[in-house]
Amino acid sequence: MSIAYLLLGSNLGNRMKNLRKAHACLNDLIGETLKTSFVYESPSWGFEHPSRFLNQAVRQLNYLRRSLKLKKRLAGYAGKILTKRVPSILTCCFLMI
Repeated sequence: MSIAYLLLGSNLGNRMKNLRKAHACLNDLIGETLKTSFVYESPSWGFEHPSRFLNQAVRQLNYLRRSLKLKKRLAGYAGKILTKRVPSILTCCFLMI
């Protein structure tokens, strides 16, 4: 077991609902959420888009051995590849695992 620090973001659809779904997904996939930051709004970075992102940092228990496994599972959940800089229902960046 380890601690994972992640950044979540959404700028399409119901952004707050997308973040809540991401938390549920993380709890199901890897372990308990230990702490979350406030949700903050920011413009897109690396591409132009009129919709602003809602972002949140998460401290999470991690029972998976590899972060790539988690990233692939989240990508399947979000329905996209998470490394592209495009408008998205959910993005996830790993700060430290």
